[in-house]
Amino acid sequence: MKIGDQIWMTENLKTTRFNNGDTIKTTTPSTRDIEPEISPKYQWAYNGDEKNVAIYGRLYTWFIVADQRNVCPAGWHVPTDEEWTTLTEYLTKTGNGFGDGYQNMDIAKSLSSKSGWFPDETPGSPGKDHLSNNSSGFNAIPSGCRLEDGNFHRLGYYANWWTSTEGGTAFMQILTGEVVKVPGGLLRVIYNDYSYVNCYVNNKKYGISVRCLKQIK
Repeated sequence: MKIGDQIWMTENLKTTRFNNGDTIKTTTPSTRDIEPEISPKYQWAYNGDEKNVAIYGRLYTWFIVADQRNVCPAGWHVPTDEEWTTLTEYLTKTGNGFGDGYQNMDIAKSLSSKSGWFPDETPGSPGKDHLSNNSSGFNAIPSGCRLEDGNFHRLGYYANWWTSTEGGTAFMQILTGEVVKVPGGLLRVIYNDYSYVNCYVNNKKYGISVRCLKQIK
């Protein structure tokens, strides 16, 4: 889908290979704890169920995103945080906000798919009035994530994507609130009950969705 001057894939990445053909491994079982590993490079279907891939794509560690072999097809790449900002600023400036939010930045509905979201009554959220979602055509699917301890988390509640940008010198664990003093990866998140697109630094060992951007010459 062409959005502004950018061309985005309208599905989450599903590949099990790098661009050069090398296999991207998964874990056995799918719930194996990878916290002790230094730079794990894995992909998973949500809950280890391959039937989920067709709709939600696969979940990848940030180390896959950063690999020079490129997880995206030829001519495509994992976008930087700056390229994500180009997308969100374009939608904000072209009137894709819900209408009542701060500086028209409440653009979550314009990016979100018309189905799959857990219902919510917050105005401007993807979970409210699904059929009015996706005016941009981006088709954000609430694919959840995989934590480093092997737990799969929040399918239907949020969509999240790695950027190729490394961020910060520490991050806070989602469930424990513990601050981990190592660099994390930047990701973008849309919640079912919130009208804005969020940006966080998170654990590089998490399994997160990837959305590819076309390289424009």
